[in-house]
Order: sequence, then structure tokens, then C-alpha cells
Amino acid sequence: MSALQRGERPSLSRSEKWLAGLAWLLAAVSFGFGALYVDAGLMHDAEFPYVVNSVAKDFLLVALGVAVARDVRRFAASLVPLIVGVHVVMAGLLLAGVGSNEISHTMNVGWFAPDAVAFRWLWFAAAVFMAVGFSVASWLAVRSRYGLQFLWPGGYRALTALAEVLVLRKDPTVAPAEVGERVDRYLASFRATEKWKLWASLQALAYWPLLTLHPPFHLMSADRRQTWVQRRFLDQTRDWLTPRAVRDLRRAMIRTAQQLSFMGYYADPRAAEAAGYVPFSRRTPPSVVVPHVNGSRRRVECMTAADVGDVIKAQIVIVGSGAAGAMLAHELAARGKRVLVLERGSHVDPSAFTENEADQLAKLYRDGALTLTKDYRFQVAQGMCVGGSTVVNNSVCFDLPDSVRDRWNGEGEAGLDPVRLAAAFHHVRTFLKIGPLGPPSRRNPGAEHMVSILNRKPAVDRPLELTVADCNITGCLGCGYCNLGCQFGKKLSALDWTLPEAQRKYPGSVQVLADCFVEKVLTRGGFTRTVRARLPGGRRVEIRASEAVVLSAGALASSVILQRSGLGGGRAGKALAFNMASPVTLDFGEPVHSERGAQISHYYEPPNPKRPGLALETWFNPIVTQSLFMPGWFDQHWDNMRGYANMTCLGVVVGTASNGSVKPGFTRGGLNLDYSPTDEDFLRIKHGVQLACEIGLRLDAKRVMPATFHGVEVHGEDELELLETMIGDESELLVNSAHPQGGNPISRNPAKGVVDEHFRVYGATGLYVCDASVFPTSITVNPQLTVMALAAYAADEIVSKP
Repeated sequence: MSALQRGERPSLSRSEKWLAGLAWLLAAVSFGFGALYVDAGLMHDAEFPYVVNSVAKDFLLVALGVAVARDVRRFAASLVPLIVGVHVVMAGLLLAGVGSNEISHTMNVGWFAPDAVAFRWLWFAAAVFMAVGFSVASWLAVRSRYGLQFLWPGGYRALTALAEVLVLRKDPTVAPAEVGERVDRYLASFRATEKWKLWASLQALAYWPLLTLHPPFHLMSADRRQTWVQRRFLDQTRDWLTPRAVRDLRRAMIRTAQQLSFMGYYADPRAAEAAGYVPFSRRTPPSVVVPHVNGSRRRVECMTAADVGDVIKAQIVIVGSGAAGAMLAHELAARGKRVLVLERGSHVDPSAFTENEADQLAKLYRDGALTLTKDYRFQVAQGMCVGGSTVVNNSVCFDLPDSVRDRWNGEGEAGLDPVRLAAAFHHVRTFLKIGPLGPPSRRNPGAEHMVSILNRKPAVDRPLELTVADCNITGCLGCGYCNLGCQFGKKLSALDWTLPEAQRKYPGSVQVLADCFVEKVLTRGGFTRTVRARLPGGRRVEIRASEAVVLSAGALASSVILQRSGLGGGRAGKALAFNMASPVTLDFGEPVHSERGAQISHYYEPPNPKRPGLALETWFNPIVTQSLFMPGWFDQHWDNMRGYANMTCLGVVVGTASNGSVKPGFTRGGLNLDYSPTDEDFLRIKHGVQLACEIGLRLDAKRVMPATFHGVEVHGEDELELLETMIGDESELLVNSAHPQGGNPISRNPAKGVVDEHFRVYGATGLYVCDASVFPTSITVNPQLTVMALAAYAADEIVSKP
């Protein structure tokens, strides 16, 4: 395999040549000192044991230096740490004064008789120089060798070393360097203030083994690496003396590296094809696709930093361009208002969308879809681009359940008018052309396979009835990239439909400023109508609204903006809830190609469930994303991925309690997200997983696999009872969410809410919040339609009560 195939530059980079030069210098200096010690021992009266040890040390350094200098790429990774270690020890001994007398005596050889104290400090400085010099030179050499943009050498080597034992020993056609380079490009390509956590996680993996008296992770043999990971991730019974917090941190560290390894590997076209995945562009001829794509469709027009000054004036300012912000902009423009929409993410035109999952995740998601709770256990995916999460969701639309609305108006005292709210839902449904996803050939093939099995079963033996979901999609082509952004304009998202329609129907009334990070809102003269923000490059701007400011940045971002602004009465960002999800994978033993259609097309709500607030959705992903949810480790995960074409998923969705919270992170724009499932929520999702496994088996799946850390498989109904003990607590299940809700609940009672029934923030005249953060509780079903309906409802409130 050539250097280019390994992801390396074919010739030595300048940094590698500097490292080689430093190694030659070390060899030359060490040889000189070795010769000096020989002379001192043979020709003068230096102490013989000291001379022998010093000669051995220096000629060892000569050998190490020559080896590194002659073949930097082969030996630097293993020998430079040894060189650095020797000089660190040497500097420590010199600093402590150890060997001062011997130095003084040995160095006095007649023709060379330096002052002992001065020479000791000079030697100490040289040792520090060599330790630091080799560390920096090695770091720069590795980064230049592979063209690293984000990862440091230790983390890069740990990642590629783990990828080797996870997948690359099975597939030698993909080189470790290719996996590492792909992950490095992904991590470098998106903006995220909390990326340092990923960097730190990989660095920790590289050197954590030193704490257990093992060599660095990448210097172990492949077999030792696998054993080390298995013991510390899968078999923690031998680790019972280790504090739980340390074990959780270590598990998160390994899990993060695992996910990145899979991403780097399965994003390779060769690996994807070997697993049975064919991208849409190769399975559907252009002659079929092109006639169904309107290339002249209207696009949203956005301003950039170059178009605005340091002070911007508008009638109404909306922060966020997603489900709520875009709908509000459309509805307020329809009522004669001029609106400026501020979006933290970039404007990515659908023509720039690709089939590359890593690129799309980096371009369209907050934190590259890697937003994590502070304990690393819970992942929250949210869009961050013009159009927000509507660009990267499955377009599934559910009405707000009547029981939830009644609970909001009852216990929560939300004060929402049921008649007006129903009218808002009807209006949004009409505007977005919401209806059952069709035709059947475009729905999720795995779901259609289950439907065909259900239709063959007698009515009394049917374990469920799958219902086709309503979606804001017209003319779906079945590419399967709903969560990656539809490049064909079939999804009526805020990017493709709501904002362009607003700009078309109401010229000059809706402006959008992308790449605008809102720091806070300011209260002046008793009114909160000024927004302080930053544009690319750190340029600060003020946006002044003559009538109102509306936060529609989502449950997390709107909460944090209120907190940074000192608003919300101490309640902002608290009482956060989620639609928590965990997938169950169904293996039918024959190709169903679930990736070749809408990612979510059907759902099931259990009648009279043991625990309410539970739903199941059919679900599947393109290969990279699916590899992140595929159960199993090592050979088990590899074998499961080879059955990719035979699988589909039932996503278990639970509306959680409002026990989460979010606060500003340590870095600008960062989040400190705190959430763990309550015992009741864990029992509900565990019950849902058991139900999904039972349904899968009754639908003739050969095996079902919940998303557990230990790769649990169930092959028959007689094994279902094993799940009760094998899923012992919430740390065993992989759970995630794309639907944070709450944080700034709506209520007529100021003691319960952050906003009143008119969406006004208590104590902040002129400031409104309208997005999922005003939900008093989680609603279990996909929330985008409820968010948009609330925006349509709130438009009248904002116009009539500025």
C-alpha cells in the first residue's frame, strides 16, 4: 500500500525533517558525551560505576537518535516517548542535585574543567530543551505527516489504534490513516465550542493505560488493545473498586472513540459497499430523479456580515430560523410586520447537500450532532443552519395530544385557547401540505415489509397496527437522507418552503441574517428590545427592534440566552424534558433494504399501555449513522453490519419527566446539559424495548437486538424474560434525543412559568419566547407540528400585545 493510500504525504514534510535533524543532533551530542566519559574513565580518575552508567545512557541515546533520524515515520512514534522520558528523568535528577559531585569530578579531565554548578544548570537546561523539543517536533511531524487539522498525535494514534481492532483487522483494504484522516476532517469542519471534550477524550484514551501500568494505547499490540478495552468497557465486574464516576468517564471515553472509528470507517465507499450499502445516486438513474426535481424552485435569500453595519434596526427581531422562527416570520409578515430573523448557523443551499454523512452532519447540526450531557451518556441532536432542525428531521407531523393540551391548561395553567389552537394546527397543516407519506414505494421498506407480514396474519394474531405517519413532504423520492437534508426540495422545511414563501409573498418583509451568534438581549428603559450578537470573526453588532424581540432558538439555546441576559426569574433552563429514544434492531435474515426509503414512515401507539407516554416508530438510517446505533462490539458489531441490508428498527420513544436543565458552558456558546432518566422513565423505556422486541419476533424477525452496551440478542419469545435482568439500569441502554422540550414553560402563574399565556417573558417588556422551550411537559410525539402551530397562534399575541 502506497503512502498516499495510507493517507500520508509521499515525502517527508518540513516538520518531519526538523525532527530528523533534532535526532541527529541528539545522536551527535550524546556520542560526544559518551566519548568524554570514556576518556574520563580510562585516562583520568573518574568513578568507574558512574562512567559505565553514563556511557551506557549516552550510547543508548545515540542509538535512539540514529534510529529516529534514519526512519522518522517508522520509529518516531515508539522511540520519541522514550527519548523524552529519559530527558525528563535526567532533568528531574539534576534539579534535585543528584549526582552533582560525580558531575564535578567526572567533567574535570584537564582540558575540560567547567564549574560544577554552572555545568549542572546548563545540563538541566539542555535536558529540558531536548524533552520539550522532541515533544513539539514529534507533535508537528505527525500533524504534518497526515495533514491533521484538529486532532493531536496522541488522540489520532489512539483513534486509529482502536479502529484497527474494531474493524480494520477484518478489512485490510482500508488503512488506519484513512479512518483517522476522515475523522479529523469531520471534527475540524464544524464550529462547536465544546469540541475540546472530544479532543480530550481521545487524548485520554491514548494515555489512560499508563494509569494501569500498561504502555500508551497505540503502543500496545492489537490483541492487548482489544483485551484492555473489553475489560474496561464490557467486563467491569473486575473493576468494582474503581469509583463509579471514573468508570463512567472511561466508558464515555471509549464509547466516543468507538463512534468516531465507525464513522471514519463506514464513510469509506469501499467499507459501505462491502456492508451492502448503495448510495441513492448509484441505485437510482438520473433519468428517474431529474424530472422530479424543480431546479428553478425559489431559495431563501440571506444577508451576510458584509451586508450589515454595527447597529441594525428592525421592527421585530426573531432569534432562530427553525420550526418556530420561520413560521413566526411568515405569519408576522402576513400581518404586515417587517421581520429580521437571526440564525446562528450557516446558510447551506440544498444544491450543496451531498450524500456524505459526515459532511452533512458537520454542516447542518449543532456540534456535528455530538451535543452531550455532562456525564457523556445522553446525546442530543439539533439542527444548526438556516431552517434549523426542520432541515434535518424526518418531517413527521403529529397534532398535540388532547390529553397533553388539557394537562398544560390544567396543572400547568398554560391558558391556551383550544379553539384558536385547533385553528392554528389546521392552518399549518394546510400551509405545509401535511398528509400521509406516500406512495408506499417511497416509505421505509422495512416498515412496508412488516406491514406485509401483518396483512398475512389473522386479525386476532396481529401484534400491532402500523399507521402511516403524516409528513410535510410532497413527491418524496425515497432517497433515505431525511436526517441529512433533502437536496431535491421535496421536504417542505423552513429552508425549502416557509422562508422562501414568506419572502415571495411579502417582498421586503422578511430578512434573514445567517452566522449570527446571539449572546444576550439587553433591557433599556424598561424595555427588552435590543439584541447583542457576534458575526464571523468576532465582530460585535447590536440589533434594535422597534416593537418586539422573539426567542425561537429552541429549548436549549433560548434557555441559555435568557440566562446570559439575567432574565427568566431563575427558572429559565430548568424543567427540561425530552422525547427519549432507544432503537431495537430487527434482523429478518433476508434483504429488506430499509435505507431505500423515508427514514420514518409508520408509528404505533400501544393501547392502554402499562406505562403511558410511549410510542414506537419505524426507523432506519444510511450506513454511517446506522453503524453508530448498531449493537455489538468487535466481531459482533462487524457481523451485524454485514447484515445491514436485512435489518430495520423500531424506535422506542418515551416522553420524559421535566428533570433536566441547561446552563451556559464554560466557553462562549457552549452548553452545560444535565440530564439523567428518572427511575420511572427508565422503566418506561425498558418496557418499550421489551415490547418492541416482542413485536419484532412476532413479525418473523430472526433475532432482535436492543441497543445495549453488551450486545444483547433475543432469538425467540422464550428469551424475552432475559431482558428484565440483562437491562439492569439506564447505563446499559443507548438513549438519545432530537427533541428537547421545556426549560421556559408557559403559564399564567408567574411562579410556574417563564412566559405568560401571551408568550411574554415575565419581567421583560417587549421580549417573547416561542419554541419548544415553552412546553410545560414533554409531548412524546414528534413536536415540530406543535411548535409551528404555537408559532402561528403566538403571531396574533405578538401583534396585538407588543
